[in-house]
Amino acid sequence: MERACGHILTANSKALSLAGITKDTIAVAGGEIDHDRAGELTGILKENACAMVKKIIKKTPAQRQLALRKAIYHAVSHGLTSVQTMDLREGS
Repeated sequence: MERACGHILTANSKALSLAGITKDTIAVAGGEIDHDRAGELTGILKENACAMVKKIIKKTPAQRQLALRKAIYHAVSHGLTSVQTMDLREGS
């Protein structure tokens, strides 16, 4: 799950594993992989480290459109009449 600003994301253990990220992984230059006090991964990646997880996420345009439609219908079902998204950036 990526923040709207694109500078931070959270990933579950499966996504971290698929991206090859372990508690011993060193973040790419300009990035950060968060750990808790015990040294375990929190799932939070910052700045350039986000690309380490984003590279494993492969969505077709049809999949993106379906996800957006579901999100819109969900928002409308709860009375929201306006939402915005930044997940249509190139490569997202």
